[in-house]
Amino acid sequence: MDVEPGNPDHYIIMTGYGGVWRTLDNGTTWSHIFDAEGIGLYDDVAIDPSNSSRYLVGTLDGLYETTDGGTTWTEIFSGVARHISFDPTDPDIIIMIGHSGSRHVYRSTDGGSTWNITYNDVPFVDDIDFIPGNSDIIFLTIRGNSNMNSGFLKSTDNGLTWSEFSNGSWLDDSVLRLATSIDDPNYLYVLEAALVTGDWPEFAAIHKSVDQGMTWTTTYDGNLITGQMSRDQCIVVSPDDKDLVHTGSLDCYKSLDGGTVWSTTTDWTNGGTLPFVHADISVMEYHDNILYVCSDGGIFKSTDNAVSFTDHSIGLGIREIYTVSVSRGAIDHLATGTQDNGTSIYNDLGWKDFAGGDGMGNHMLHSNPNLVVGSIQWGKSIFKTLNGGVSSSFCDQNGSEWGHFVFPLVGDSEDNLYKGGNEVYKLNNENILTSSGSGCEGWTAISNFPNIADDNKLKVITVAPSDSDVIIASFGRRFYRTFNGGDSWNELFLPSIPGQIYAVDIHPDDPLKTLVSYNKSGTPKVVESENGGASWSFLSDPLPNALRVSSVVYEGGPDNGIYMECFQDYIIKVTQIQPGLLTELDFQMFWCGI
Repeated sequence: MDVEPGNPDHYIIMTGYGGVWRTLDNGTTWSHIFDAEGIGLYDDVAIDPSNSSRYLVGTLDGLYETTDGGTTWTEIFSGVARHISFDPTDPDIIIMIGHSGSRHVYRSTDGGSTWNITYNDVPFVDDIDFIPGNSDIIFLTIRGNSNMNSGFLKSTDNGLTWSEFSNGSWLDDSVLRLATSIDDPNYLYVLEAALVTGDWPEFAAIHKSVDQGMTWTTTYDGNLITGQMSRDQCIVVSPDDKDLVHTGSLDCYKSLDGGTVWSTTTDWTNGGTLPFVHADISVMEYHDNILYVCSDGGIFKSTDNAVSFTDHSIGLGIREIYTVSVSRGAIDHLATGTQDNGTSIYNDLGWKDFAGGDGMGNHMLHSNPNLVVGSIQWGKSIFKTLNGGVSSSFCDQNGSEWGHFVFPLVGDSEDNLYKGGNEVYKLNNENILTSSGSGCEGWTAISNFPNIADDNKLKVITVAPSDSDVIIASFGRRFYRTFNGGDSWNELFLPSIPGQIYAVDIHPDDPLKTLVSYNKSGTPKVVESENGGASWSFLSDPLPNALRVSSVVYEGGPDNGIYMECFQDYIIKVTQIQPGLLTELDFQMFWCGI
C-alpha cells in the first residue's frame, strides 16, 4: 500500500489477485483502478511523492505507470517488478528489484523511463529502506542463499554501487525485516525468523542497532510473537519515538522500550478486550503518524499507536472465493467459502462471516436459508449456523480422515450433505436440521473406491440437481459416477489430456449432460458428455491458450449457456449453439472475490 504524503484520505492498496484499489475519502468508498488483462499477481504499489496522480504498480508481468490517478496505464518495465521505492528527496530516482532472466537491482533517474542495473544477480530481497534524512544511504534486506548470507546490501551513493553489510548475530539463512527510525536515523530494528520445524519460518529474535548497523544487540527472543513468518513478518518504528516499535504476524505486537518488553495489541479471534485486526499481517507502515496495517482480511488504521483500530475495508471487492452455494428458497441469499476469511453469508442483513480459517465447501439449505453448513481447509472442522451467521457451533471434526485442501462439501436438492476424503460420505437431511447435539452426526460412507492412496483425496463431488441419485466424484485424473445414490460406482475414462480434473458440473435439467474442466493451459480445456460419460467431446473453445479454466457451470434455461471461471480473474459466458462448438464469446471482468 501507499499513502499520499500529507493527505491521509488518499491511499492505494495492491492485492494479490484483485488488482489495485484507491480511496480518496479515507476508505469510505473505494474504486478499482487497475487489473490488466493477463496479469496474474501484483507485488507492490507506490505514489509519486511529488505528484499524487502518478502511481507505479509492480507485477509479475511488468511495471505499470499512471499519471492520471489510474484512468490510463502504460507499461514502463517488462519483467517481474518488485519493491518499488522512490527517493524521498528526488522522485525521479527510483530503486526497484526486477527480474528479466535474473534478479537485479535497477535504478532510474528519469522517473522510470529508463533503467540501469546497479547490482547483478541479487539474492531474494525482502525490503528496500532509505535512511531518513540521508537518501544516499540505502539498505536492501537480503534473504540468504548459497552465495550470500542473510543480511544487507548497503549503498552510500544513492544506489549507484552496493556492498555486503551484515554485522548481526542472526542465522545465515534467516528471513529478516528491517525498520528505520525517523526520530533517530541511527536506530535500526530487525525482525528475524528462522526455519526450525514445519513449512514456515518461526519467530527467532528482535535485534536493534543504535549506530546504523555497525553493531547489533538482541533485545528479545521470547515466544510471544507467532505466525507464518516470511509471509507475515512486519516491523515498523513510530516516526516520533525511536523506542516505540510494532511488529505484526498472526496478531500485532508493541514495545515501548526499544524492543525489550512486548505486549499484544490486537486479537484476531475477536473474543477479548483487544481491538480486532484480521490475522496474518503483511503490511505495517506509518504515514504521517498514522499506523496502517494490512492483513488477509483487509486494511486497518490506528491514530493512537495501536490502542485502537478502525477497519477501512468495506467496499473492497478483493476476497478470494473457493466455493458458492445458493438456497433455492431464497435465490438472493448465498454462502461462500473464502481464502483466509472463512465462510461468508449474504442475506437481507448484508454480509456476515462465520467459521474462520480458509473457508471451503458449504451448503445453504434450500428449506431454510438461515441454516448453513461450512467447512475449513482439509475438512479439519465443519461448522453450522442456524441464524444466518449471527452465531455458529462446531459441527463435525470429520474424524481422523481429512480431505483435500479445497475440501469438497456439497448438498443436494433435498438438503442431504456429501463430503469427501478417501471416500464419499453422506449425511441425511434430518441429521442436519436437528438443533440438539452437533446436528451433524451420522455420516455414512456411500463409496468403496479401490486403491486410493492416503495422499490422493477427493477433489470434486457433484450431485445432479434433477436427480440426487446421480453423483460424480473425482480424485484428479480418476473419475467415478453413480446412478443409484452410491450403491454402485463406475469409473469413467476421460479423453487423455495432460492435466488434472479441476471442476465438474451436471446440467440442471439433464443428469446425463456433464462438463469437465482441466487444470492446464492450451486447448482444449473443457470436455462434455451428453450420455452420462459413455463418450466425450472436446469443446472447441476460443479461449486464449494461457488461460486455465478453474470452474465450469451450466446456466440452464433457454440460453443453454456455459460459464467458465479462469484463474486470471475472468468469468466468461459462452452460448452453446450446437454440440462441441462454443460461440458468442463474451469476456466479462468480475473479481474473484466479494
